[in-house]
Amino acid sequence: KEALTNSTPPQETIYSFKEEAKAQAILAALRAHEEANKWLFESKFTTEHTGITEFMGIPTRIRCDMINDKYIVDLKTTSNASPKDFGRYCENNGYLIQAAWYCMMSKLIDGLDREFKIIAVETESPYEVGLYTIPHAIILKEQTKIKKYLVKYKQCLESNYWPRLCKEFQDIAISTWYFQTDVL
Repeated sequence: KEALTNSTPPQETIYSFKEEAKAQAILAALRAHEEANKWLFESKFTTEHTGITEFMGIPTRIRCDMINDKYIVDLKTTSNASPKDFGRYCENNGYLIQAAWYCMMSKLIDGLDREFKIIAVETESPYEVGLYTIPHAIILKEQTKIKKYLVKYKQCLESNYWPRLCKEFQDIAISTWYFQTDVL
C-alpha cells in the first residue's frame, strides 16, 4: 500500500476493509433513500464533467459531480446532514461560493441557467441523507462576491503585487457566539 500510494504520482489508492465497509454503507444509504436514489442512479446526468472557459481574461474551470440542462448536483459527505448543521457546514466550507461559481461558469459555457442541488450523506451510522437546493438569492449574492474577488485577483496578476494579510498587529476577530457562552 505504501509503495503504491507514496509514488509520484500515486499509482492507485488502496482502502482498508474498514474504509471499504464505510463506503459501502454510505452507498447503501443513498440507494435506500428514494429521492437521492432517483437523482443519483436513475436520472440522466453527465457525471464528473469538467468545463473550461475564460472569465474576465482569466482561465477558469469547473468540475461538476453531476450536470444536465436544468441542474448541477453535488454529492457531499458530512458529519451532520440536518438542515441547520449542514447549512452552517456549507457556509464554513465554501460550498455556497462553489455553487455560485459552478452556476456562473456553466452558464458562461453553454448559456443555460441551472439550479444547484446538494445531496448530503453522513459519514457515520445511521448515514442520514439530506437533500438541499441553494436558493437563487444566495447564488446571486455569492456571484457578486466572486466578481469582486476576480477583479482583485486580476489586478494582482497584472501588477504582480499580492497584498499581505496584516502589516501590523491587530486584535483577532472572534465570532459573536464566543461572547454568548457562559464561564464555568
